[in-house]
Amino acid sequence: MLIQFSILIASLAGLVFFADKSVDASARMAKAFAISDMVIGLTLLAYGTSLPEFAVSISAARKGFFGMSVWNIVGPNIFNILWILGFAAMLHPLVVYFDSIKWDSLFLIVITVLLACDLIKRRISKLEGAVYLAIYLGYVAYLLTMQRLPIPT
Repeated sequence: MLIQFSILIASLAGLVFFADKSVDASARMAKAFAISDMVIGLTLLAYGTSLPEFAVSISAARKGFFGMSVWNIVGPNIFNILWILGFAAMLHPLVVYFDSIKWDSLFLIVITVLLACDLIKRRISKLEGAVYLAIYLGYVAYLLTMQRLPIPT
């Protein structure tokens, strides 16, 4: 029991350390290429914070725990939107410029509806998975080509 607990603690410490280094290095590299803060937040920071869920979901899927794999992705997103965003707003009011996020919000709604349809039928095929990946890569390409103006402060 002590060995498993030690492995858990060491894994969590490594996860935090390497996620932090990954996000820092990615952000520095993006800044060097003059990529906007908004694009960095929507891609690199999202990547850095989602990497642990991705690793756990892949591991769960490989072991046949498909439900755990799906809900490990859905759960943290709900948590991030409701708990983290709510808590951050309690500490300091957040200013949201709808014009800068309207297309991202629409994209999020469309993807949520698509995912809900797939979850209702209880199966996401390899082709659908490839489509989701292609949609994401298209979204990232859109972000990089649009290079939005900085949000006014």
